[in-house]
Amino acid sequence: MSVPDGELPRTTSEEFVAEVWSEVLGIERIGVHDEFFAIGGHSVLAARVAARFRAALDLDVPLSMLFVNTTVEQVAAALEELLAAEAG
Repeated sequence: MSVPDGELPRTTSEEFVAEVWSEVLGIERIGVHDEFFAIGGHSVLAARVAARFRAALDLDVPLSMLFVNTTVEQVAAALEELLAAEAG
């Protein structure tokens, strides 16, 4: 179990990201400030995460987004921006 600072996901977007990470990384609870690569992620797992985001959201999620935005909080915000941009 991660969540070192005790701050669990607060929004639907953060919950979605944490759930995907939890499934891919095999970690029960993930906090909003946990960094993907610090809690066991690597490039192959990042590709799996991006694929799951694409499938679930029907959205082009670039793999590079996960290397720039490394926390649940940051990835959730980036996904929201991508969704808003696509909605136009």
